Amino acid sequence: MKTDETKNFENVILYTTDFGFEETENPIIFDKDVIQKNARNIKFLFGQLDLVHKGQYSITCETGNTKYDKTLWTKNSGILKELFYLGGGAHIMSPFIAKGQKAGLIRLSATLSPKDPAFPAWWEQHKSEWEA
Repeated sequence: MKTDETKNFENVILYTTDFGFEETENPIIFDKDVIQKNARNIKFLFGQLDLVHKGQYSITCETGNTKYDKTLWTKNSGILKELFYLGGGAHIMSPFIAKGQKAGLIRLSATLSPKDPAFPAWWEQHKSEWEA
């Protein structure tokens, strides 16, 4: 989020009349530099979603909370929206379209949770992609 010291702003609007919603929401304003510094971490979180593991490029509230192991990572819609706003700020996802209640995603690499027993072997294979 922006602070008094923020110089570069990233405004995120996920629900807008341009895409069929009745109202355009107020923007969530991030510190652009902080979002850019954390874009890799945000991509890593999105990479744990089941839809990314399936190679899908659209996200809904239903698909956005299911991890690759088919478990729900949250039942809290507020927390889920926070992830979506981070995704919007990091240019990982587009605003939602009212018809279908979907947003587009960029192509993302599938990742595993560090808590997954298979993570150490996966990390050895993929760490060069994430540490570059």
